[in-house]
Amino acid sequence: MNQLQDNDPASTPSKSHDDKNTVYLYGAAGIRERHGYIPLWLWGVALALSIWGVYYLITYWEEPSVPVISQR
Repeated sequence: MNQLQDNDPASTPSKSHDDKNTVYLYGAAGIRERHGYIPLWLWGVALALSIWGVYYLITYWEEPSVPVISQR
């Protein structure tokens, strides 16, 4: 069963954040902080965007079509 602890956001919790069974509750905001995970679909989206970025960079990398003329 999860334990709830009231914590002030400015204060440091007395327990380590490594405890996966503890839920920290910030009472004023109503936010609960607990151990989480990253879903597989989100890993897939990040990987696909990274691959697409590399592809786009390699495919569409070009020199400027108009030479830059320095003005004196």
